[in-house]
Amino acid sequence: MSQFSDSIESSLVLTVDGEKYSVPGGNIKLCRLALKTTGFNGEVEFWLSDEYGSGKKLTKDFASEQLIELQLSIKQYTCSLSSTQESISLTALVGRRSVYEQQYIELKDNKILYRKYWCEFSDAAQFLWRQHFPCLLYVNKSFGELIKDQQVNKISIKFDWSMLDDEKSMICLGLGATRLCFYDFLLGYLAQNGVFWLYNYSSNDYAIRARKVTPERRLSFMPNHIYGLKLSYGIPDVKTQYLLNGHSNISSMTRIKRNPLVEGIVNHHLIITPFCKVQQQQRNLQLKLAEPILGRLELGFKGFPLMVVVPGRGLKFDHFGFSHEGLNHKQSYRSISCDILLTAIEQQGQHDLNQVFTQYQGHYHCHFEHENDISAGPDCPLSPPCYVEGIIVSENGEEADKTYQHHSNKTSEQKEYCIDIPLWGKKIKLLSKPDFMPPHFYFPLYKGCRVLLEMDLFSAQICRVLDFGGGVFLNDKTQGNHLLFGKNGQDETSLSHVYEDGKPELVIKRKKMNDTEMVKLEEGKITFQTKQEDDS
Repeated sequence: MSQFSDSIESSLVLTVDGEKYSVPGGNIKLCRLALKTTGFNGEVEFWLSDEYGSGKKLTKDFASEQLIELQLSIKQYTCSLSSTQESISLTALVGRRSVYEQQYIELKDNKILYRKYWCEFSDAAQFLWRQHFPCLLYVNKSFGELIKDQQVNKISIKFDWSMLDDEKSMICLGLGATRLCFYDFLLGYLAQNGVFWLYNYSSNDYAIRARKVTPERRLSFMPNHIYGLKLSYGIPDVKTQYLLNGHSNISSMTRIKRNPLVEGIVNHHLIITPFCKVQQQQRNLQLKLAEPILGRLELGFKGFPLMVVVPGRGLKFDHFGFSHEGLNHKQSYRSISCDILLTAIEQQGQHDLNQVFTQYQGHYHCHFEHENDISAGPDCPLSPPCYVEGIIVSENGEEADKTYQHHSNKTSEQKEYCIDIPLWGKKIKLLSKPDFMPPHFYFPLYKGCRVLLEMDLFSAQICRVLDFGGGVFLNDKTQGNHLLFGKNGQDETSLSHVYEDGKPELVIKRKKMNDTEMVKLEEGKITFQTKQEDDS
């Protein structure tokens, strides 16, 4: 990796509970920055003197559990009044940190004259949302509303993706159960949909965009400012893309994109849906995700550049000093990452103390993609489902009746259950399915039935029933089986098979208030009985 020595002017401001602490650039002995299109992280190390600075006052706040905001500015130092230098300016939140105290035992009271501070930092969304593990349920809301609810005052987002406004019948976040933080979840979800999470280094805000942004400005450097250029290319794509729908009613195998390089190499995307609209949406998505990655460019600077490069900025090789035969000749690129390391040549705290600049060794290494590259990011797996309990809801019959009720979906006209989820105090609709029942049986789940739900992001399904129904239990001595039909204990039909004295008995008993009918099959005997029972 290309190295350089250069004079760098920098400034650092730490804000703790409204109190600002300024650190001159000469005090900063180490600075590492990893800048990406999605945001940044880094570390910084600096000295402060208790005699000639605010070290003693900062120490208490620096070691506290208060939220620490960091503002860092870096640019090339020059004495020229005619040149204009750009700076990298970052606003971040501080994470892990440490304090090294240099004690002088030969001085009175064993004074500490210098302290060396070190901290890691990152942009606000990374810092806050990597600690955010919500378990939430939204009903008839959009994904955009969900994101806005997670915003705090240090995170500002611009929305430029129309599907964020689409209303979903349900959205479930089970991040606290699956231990996937909201930051990784959101970036993974956007990547799966070919959408981009972008950080703006000029305005310190974020954007969700359906397409990559064309750089507003394209920088141009002279060849003597740059170390050798490296162009990298991915594995040639030889597969033909297909979309397969495994639903029995509208099963299909549709070719999305043909690749003529090699016949017979395929990528089958399998879905199961009864809806043509969903199938078309998946086709469009897979077409977008199949866009090829164009050549990637790497370069390093021979010194800290006057015009700084940060992700999102453009680069054009139009200087006459670049060879016309180069692969990058007159090509335009977009920066996607920058790796910057600055290590002060003099590491002692006394050197350049409280000066605005000092001498560093370091590197400034950048990766670019072609400006015409519209490929999406790498596929990221979403969070696995979480599990909660629900209760079947029915408005039919009396409150205590074991009735069932189906609702017709307005779009698909399919039959659905209504299920109450006590954890969130909300009701959702689930498709009524036979699950593991063979088609001969029809046993809908009835009111008050407690079920375990598998909750995915936009859908849920019943995993199992959690309780036996009231009145179905039999004594262990009977070693019997029992099937109970009906609404309640006064309006039901019972079918039981039990053992009496080791001999099987089959009993069918119908009951409507006091009116009862019974058929009993036992060894050597069949009983038919109908009678009106006493209230007693």
